[in-house]
Amino acid sequence: MEQKAKKRSRQLKPIGTAKAVLVYILCAVLIGAMLVGNYFADAYRELITVYLSGSGTVSSEESEALCREIEREGMVLLKNDGALPLNSGAAISVFGQDSVDFVYGGAGSGSVDTSKAANLKEALEASGFSVNPTLWDFYSTGPGKDYRKTTPDETGAGTFAVNEVPYTLYNKDVIDSFASYRMPGTTTSPPGGTPMTS
Repeated sequence: MEQKAKKRSRQLKPIGTAKAVLVYILCAVLIGAMLVGNYFADAYRELITVYLSGSGTVSSEESEALCREIEREGMVLLKNDGALPLNSGAAISVFGQDSVDFVYGGAGSGSVDTSKAANLKEALEASGFSVNPTLWDFYSTGPGKDYRKTTPDETGAGTFAVNEVPYTLYNKDVIDSFASYRMPGTTTSPPGGTPMTS
């Protein structure tokens, strides 16, 4: 019995302190790498799913519900009672902070040299329309200048928010200017990369 115990004690030699510390450090690094990997896998799960599926579409119940809510809030049924199309020279008011914070690039990889691009006011005036300068200044340099949209970046980080100017900030001068620009107003509301005007 004593011989067996001696034999076993010879087989189970304790590792040195330096080796033990090295093994503990290695284990800690592996656990840390797993935690970081799980964090990023969870944060970018929809992007990873799209990449691995090859479908090019991110879809989840949460994103579909958000899309339905945005559609409900953004859809308007309009009746054309002869006001459209606008005649050349029409005096119009362009509503919405996106009129001065226009999206020039398209969805995906679209990009534009904005130094050579006309802004919306210049484009409308070049087409023969007269744009309400009081309202334009309200959005570009007045109280409306502090309200700009935010959009997620290409990895999905960040939030989408319209951040439209509250009605309470439209001062008397701006509201009175609508009388001189009585033609139907144009609203702008481009989402994160694809401009739309209505």
